[in-house]
Amino acid sequence: MNLVRGSKCSLTSIFLTTHSTANTKNCVLFIWAVRQKDNFRRKEFMEFKKILTTLVFTGLFLLPILSFAGPLEKGSAALKQKNYKKAHSLLLPLAKKGNALAQYNIGVMYAQGLGVRKNEKQAVQWYLKAAKQGDPDAQSNLGLMYETGKGVNKDFRKAMEWYLRSAKQGNSVAQNNIGSLYLKGNGVKKSYKKALKWFSKAAANGSPHAQNSLGGMYVKGLGVKKNINKGLEWQMKAAQQGLPTAQQNVFMTYYNMARQGNPGAMHNMATMCLKGWAGKQDPRGCLSWYEKAANKGTDASRGALAKIYEKGLFGIAANEQKANYWKAQIGKKAKQ
Repeated sequence: MNLVRGSKCSLTSIFLTTHSTANTKNCVLFIWAVRQKDNFRRKEFMEFKKILTTLVFTGLFLLPILSFAGPLEKGSAALKQKNYKKAHSLLLPLAKKGNALAQYNIGVMYAQGLGVRKNEKQAVQWYLKAAKQGDPDAQSNLGLMYETGKGVNKDFRKAMEWYLRSAKQGNSVAQNNIGSLYLKGNGVKKSYKKALKWFSKAAANGSPHAQNSLGGMYVKGLGVKKNINKGLEWQMKAAQQGLPTAQQNVFMTYYNMARQGNPGAMHNMATMCLKGWAGKQDPRGCLSWYEKAANKGTDASRGALAKIYEKGLFGIAANEQKANYWKAQIGKKAKQ
């Protein structure tokens, strides 16, 4: 059986620092995969069927196709090979016969114009067919179509209705987007506490967007007692999953702390700077934060500087004298 997996997308990316132009509000989630009708509807198998469109990194992971694969599996294989016309021809007959997953996949193809002319109204119709059969991802996508007004008139209440159906089945994307609706007061009474509740559910299920938003609520003290450390912990989880907005948020939080003289923040900021979490930077500028932390007695920064100069990392020319200097500083008191 051929299963497709990718990343999750959300409408919500709150507390993005002002220097960034990223905006996941424009991010529309569409998902495809192949799954057997009833036997593979549990959460662990649902995780093999996510794919995203815009503004969030995409990843595809496929399992080997069995030799006795049927039309559904062959359709997925065609999607992997980007042979969308073949995929459409294989999946459409199944969708017309009532196969929920095929209906869902056909909806994706119309939503994105894969092998067919893009038609968001057709996408909504196919999502609706699958959603009525209980497919949680179709329900989540249908909710998103209502929230963004794509293929249908914008209707936050209907978006919430479909999100709730999906969220009750454990769909973290829907859980996150419910949090977004409560955070912004779209179709519901604005409630930070309810937003926090739904972001927490989605974050616990591994949604990087929810982790980032939940972290932002702790950092800002929205609906919960302000706790910068806990906020950073959640945003770091999202950042480590590769979410750019979370990486930028974490970087800026540490940057503000570093400017106040916190040596640990200086060290962390230098590390994230070299990783590219703040966009393309001059490595020498990143190293300057290691040096500030090192001069305040941070041995981790001294060790990092020694290693970088010893091996010539990050485009910095190797320098034996500097490497030996920083090695010798390890364990010494901070400079006054």
